[in-house]
Amino acid sequence: MAELLEDFDFSKRGSGRGRPEKYPWDSWTNGEIWKISYGSDFDCKAENIQGALFSAARKRNLRVQTKKLDEKTVVFQFMERSTD
Repeated sequence: MAELLEDFDFSKRGSGRGRPEKYPWDSWTNGEIWKISYGSDFDCKAENIQGALFSAARKRNLRVQTKKLDEKTVVFQFMERSTD
């Protein structure tokens, strides 16, 4: 039976498609410089995680710079978009 709620924190629900987000975007988009590695932080080609980073930036109205160090390592930093 349906239940009426007074309040709910939707920010903790993940991607909005009924499944949790695959990557910790709240942490990764904090403006710090991150180095992530295949096997522990992502499980796809480095080029694919770079695409996911750009997609996450676009969804959050941020910009991101990325650098693939090798086939298993990517460095990135999210930044605010300039308002010029």
